[in-house]
Amino acid sequence: MRGRSGSSAFSLGSGTVFRASVLMEVGGMDESSITEDAATSVKIHSMKYLSPYLDEELIWYGEPPPDASAYVQQQSRWSFGYFQLTLNLLKMNLDIQVFFDYAAGFYYWLKEGILTLFEITAPIFFLLLRRPYIKLDPFLYATVYFPYLFFSTAIFTYSIRRKTYGLRGFLLHQFVEYIAFFGLTVSFFSWLARRKRPFKVTPKGRGRRAFSVVVPHVFFDILLLLSIFAGVAWYPSAPMILQAAILVNLFWAVWHYFFLTGSIIVALSVPREREEARYVEKIKK
Repeated sequence: MRGRSGSSAFSLGSGTVFRASVLMEVGGMDESSITEDAATSVKIHSMKYLSPYLDEELIWYGEPPPDASAYVQQQSRWSFGYFQLTLNLLKMNLDIQVFFDYAAGFYYWLKEGILTLFEITAPIFFLLLRRPYIKLDPFLYATVYFPYLFFSTAIFTYSIRRKTYGLRGFLLHQFVEYIAFFGLTVSFFSWLARRKRPFKVTPKGRGRRAFSVVVPHVFFDILLLLSIFAGVAWYPSAPMILQAAILVNLFWAVWHYFFLTGSIIVALSVPREREEARYVEKIKK
């Protein structure tokens, strides 16, 4: 949101201050969308108003989801609401920068949902069923993609070297994103089917272990593990060009197995109780 300050920073519910006259100019909050805050923000930006983002802890204190189940519910609602905004983005008179800022949000939900499902199932189909999604020269793929993966990771690591985020934070971030992938995929298909979803407030309070949330993750984790064994067994008897393809798919099978397993562990970990009072005292100092 820092990068959108002064242009396309949008409302995320808590901690948003609207100018009353501007809000009335766009007809008030857009309650036709399940994410009325973002939908209203798009309308305001289409009127050429700008929005600053104030990055100060004292401005607001929003309570995050207490467990994996509440998190998936929240992310599913947000993604469904953003998918609903897609056609509105094309109709609205948005500046080019603002348009692409919002479009990037759409691509984010697409990537974390349905595209992640395709990425997870691709090595399963190839290694376990020996049926590729697409036919591509594995040497060309490795030559083009793996340097990009290495350098982008190196640049990211360099850019956060002075931050407290670190490798542990990066891994936890990936684990949490993998938790939501199936719920986001369901939201995408619900949007395509033009289904209406009722608004549900994200549960608050004390969290609980969310076993039901990780059922799809366990299912795909088992398939990935079987795919890894199948790929290792297939490799010695395969011709060289096919061996290269097997290695590429083994890499991604291990990659997704690692992050899916991490997401299961995080989702089933004992949720910590919120320490709101201690947090407030900390920021007061």
